[in-house]
Amino acid sequence: MRMNTQFAHQKFKTAVLALSTDLPLGEKIINAVSESLIHIHNDDLPDGIVKDFRKFMDNLTCVEPKNDNEGKIRATVNSLSEKRLTEVAGKIIYMHNFLFKALSA
Repeated sequence: MRMNTQFAHQKFKTAVLALSTDLPLGEKIINAVSESLIHIHNDDLPDGIVKDFRKFMDNLTCVEPKNDNEGKIRATVNSLSEKRLTEVAGKIIYMHNFLFKALSA
């Protein structure tokens, strides 16, 4: 287990809490990613989740902003369908649970 896995788990825990607010789902995801998940580095994660996390973050930063007030995260999230937003939220919860189990082992 890497030393910073607890840091990553705390950031995912905060991200999951962001998903429980009363904001629209897209805003919840933007907050979860920009306020928590963006701070996680590969060496904070166990080997079994690094590739999934990197792909997840790359997929949430792939759309170029349309103006100066919109970053890549917001631009990408705003381009997603409701179905895809639900899948993204589920992936955040899945990775949180993976880290929780890794820390409990």
